[in-house]
Amino acid sequence: MLKSGTVLFLAACAAARGAGTLEDFAGTWRYQPSKSETAWLPSPPVQELVIAVAAGKVTCAACGSGGWIFTGDGKPLKSGDATVRNSIGTKWEGSALLINALVSGPSSYTVMDRWKLGRDNATLTIQRVVQRGASESESRLVYTREGVAVQPPVLEDPAELRSGVTGVRPLGAAPAARAAGPPAQAAEPGKAETASFEISRGTKIPLRVITGVSSKSAQEGERVYLETTFPVMDKGRMIIPPGSQVAASVTYVQQAGRVKGRSELMLRFESLVLPNGVTRDFRSRVSSVEPGAGELDSEGKVKGPGSKGEDARKVGEATATGAAVGSVVGAATGRYGAGAAIGAAAGAAAGLGRVLGGRGPDTGFHRGDVVEMVLDRTLSFTEPELPKVQ
Repeated sequence: MLKSGTVLFLAACAAARGAGTLEDFAGTWRYQPSKSETAWLPSPPVQELVIAVAAGKVTCAACGSGGWIFTGDGKPLKSGDATVRNSIGTKWEGSALLINALVSGPSSYTVMDRWKLGRDNATLTIQRVVQRGASESESRLVYTREGVAVQPPVLEDPAELRSGVTGVRPLGAAPAARAAGPPAQAAEPGKAETASFEISRGTKIPLRVITGVSSKSAQEGERVYLETTFPVMDKGRMIIPPGSQVAASVTYVQQAGRVKGRSELMLRFESLVLPNGVTRDFRSRVSSVEPGAGELDSEGKVKGPGSKGEDARKVGEATATGAAVGSVVGAATGRYGAGAAIGAAAGAAAGLGRVLGGRGPDTGFHRGDVVEMVLDRTLSFTEPELPKVQ
C-alpha cells in the first residue's frame, strides 16, 4: 500500500499537468542551436522533428533510431525497423512528458527524455540523457514550432552604451530612451527587492525511500520515489522542508550471477517537489547508503555483497549431513569408513548443486531505507516560491 506522501505527490503531478495533452506536441519543430547544449550528445541533433499524433499514438520518425512510436498512458510500446528495436514507455510529470526508450540493435542503449513545452506552446525543450552501460551523457535540445519567428537579441548601439543604458532588445525594436543623467536604478526607491536563496552544488541531502526497488526485479527507467528527512536552510530560511518529494530513475541494474558476479543497481535523482508544488529538475547521484546496504562506488552505483562465504557454508553443511548419513548406513553394513566417505561426497555434490542453481544476494533500496544524494548543480529559489513559514 502506498504511503500517504506518495499518493499526494502523484496527485500533485496529475493536477499540475492541467490541460497538457499529446496533441500539444504535434507539428513540425525546427532546431535552435544557439539555445541548446549538445556538447555531450553522442550524435548530431536532427534539424527538424515532425511529430504526428493520431488515435492516442505519437509518431516521430526522427526522434531516435528506428523511429519512435509511443502512447501517453504509460504502457510500453515496441517500434523500430529491421535492425533496431525500441521499447518506449512514458509518464507525465506535471506538464512535462517523460519518455524512456530502450534501444536494442547493433549498439544497445537507453534514452531518457523530458519533453517540456513553453507557455505559448511555441518552444519544445528536450532534456536528453543517453546511457550506455554505466556511462551517460546529458544534453538539452531546443526546438521552435514551424511558423514562429525567432528574434535574436542584439546589443544596444554605442551611443546607448556610452550613456549608461545597456542591455539587449529584440531585432527591429526601437532603442530605449537615453538617460539624461546617471543610470536608472533597478528598483524604485524604498521598494524592497525579492529575496533569493540558493542550495549550493555539492550539498548532501538525506532521503527516505518511499517506493522500494531491488536488483532482482528492477528495470532500467523504473521510477523510485523518496522524501527529504531533514530541513535544508539558507540565510536562516528553511528552503527544503522535511517531506519534500524527490523522484529518481533506475539507470543501471544487474542481477547477481549464479557462480560469480555481484548484483548492481544505480539510481539517478531527477526532480524535487516542495510541499507547495514548486519543482526543480536536476541530475544527482547517491552519495551514501546505510551500513550493510552494499558497496557504493564513486559513480553512485551500489554493489551487492559477494556470495563466497554463503556458498562455502552451503557446501559445508551438505557435506557434513551426507557424511553423517553415510556413517549410519556404513555402520549398519559393517563399512563405517566407506559409508562416511561416500555420504560426504554425495553431500558435497548436493551442496555444490545448490550453489550453482541459485544466484548471489540481491541489492536495492527498501521502503524506509535512508540514502543521501549530492546535488550536481545549484538550486535557486525566490521568497514567493518557498512554502510559507508556519
